[in-house]
Amino acid sequence: MVIFDKGKHLLYGIYMGWLISVLLDFTLLEKIIYFISMTAGLLLPDIDMPTTTYGKRIKPISEFIHRTVGHRTLTHSIFFITVLYFSCNIAFGINIVTTGLMIGSVIHVFYDLFTVSGVPLAYPISHRRFRLH
Repeated sequence: MVIFDKGKHLLYGIYMGWLISVLLDFTLLEKIIYFISMTAGLLLPDIDMPTTTYGKRIKPISEFIHRTVGHRTLTHSIFFITVLYFSCNIAFGINIVTTGLMIGSVIHVFYDLFTVSGVPLAYPISHRRFRLH
């Protein structure tokens, strides 16, 4: 069984993001923008925890999400990834920022599949948690 703590989660996420970036034909400036947005995307699904990096910055929203649906539910689902994708396309268009945010968020949810609690990929339709261990 693989358990990721905060540091390993971020480290493995950055490594996986780097592996994916090798496949993308980015200039140096584009790679820098990609890594910044990808790292932001790695942290984004944990917005549902008021004690996390993003949770502390937008505490009222984070506390509301945590109180309403809890941790690793809505923000760790295909629904969230889909809403994030369309929101990013509206806000930024399809570009390096959107690509980085999406890849980072998907990597985060993927790695949470290896945790003991897993993730409810079909939330809010189903509360069934999926695990890969």
